[in-house]
Amino acid sequence: MSRKTRILQGAAVNFVKAVPRRGLSRFIGALARTQASNVVIPSFVKAFKIDVCEAELGLECYNTLEDFFTRRLKPGARKIAGDPSVLASPVDGVLQDWGRVVEKCVIHVKGQPLNVAELTGGKSAQFRDGGFTVHYLSPRDYHWIHAPIEGRITGWHHTKGDYLPVFPKSLEEFGPVFTRNERMTVFLDTPLGSMAVVMVAAMGVADIGLPFARDPIAAGSHIPHSPITVERGGDLGVFRLGSTVVVIWSSELIAPIEGATGRHLKMGEAFARVA
Repeated sequence: MSRKTRILQGAAVNFVKAVPRRGLSRFIGALARTQASNVVIPSFVKAFKIDVCEAELGLECYNTLEDFFTRRLKPGARKIAGDPSVLASPVDGVLQDWGRVVEKCVIHVKGQPLNVAELTGGKSAQFRDGGFTVHYLSPRDYHWIHAPIEGRITGWHHTKGDYLPVFPKSLEEFGPVFTRNERMTVFLDTPLGSMAVVMVAAMGVADIGLPFARDPIAAGSHIPHSPITVERGGDLGVFRLGSTVVVIWSSELIAPIEGATGRHLKMGEAFARVA
């Protein structure tokens, strides 16, 4: 990390300490839902160098900044890896980290130990000996979250929490941010075993939506009357202003594809496979 980046991130950490994070994130979300916010869409696109050619609609069709932020892509804009032995990236974003679930169901993200049960909202035993990946979404990215593989949604858990940023300096300063922040976990039963897709909020993330659950989603665990079938690349959730996704799996045979870690992946691109 460059000296300039560290200085900027240090300033951001000091700002975060001084403001009411939940209130500010909700305020940003409320502003992004106003029709007046659509005037900043062109500036937002320019600032983050967003490829608008991939968007399903033209810029003039988005009534609010949130509408644009949660935009859909044109049909066929993403190719979903169909090999049954691979996992497809659930998001557009950088595959930042990966590792194994170790003794006492702990994962280590950027050197910090995180308890799987705490991260997911209670479920951990089925992930013993499995693995995980961390996917970071920047403001320029497409912000829908998709299923890495076909399967059944068996439940979801909403954990209330903080709205700390997730950049490196913040992790150094605030510790285990992923288990402190607001998050939504979707549990899947798949041909490759149990999986959890954890959607972690951050500073400025106003909300996390699930297309199969009624808003607002109450805190705690939710189990559908019957498992919900989802196809590979099917919708799991959406960040209304975005953050990080952690994918956890139970199979000890799954590992990231060589060279995937550290890359910006497109949704649907193969990122892990059965060894």
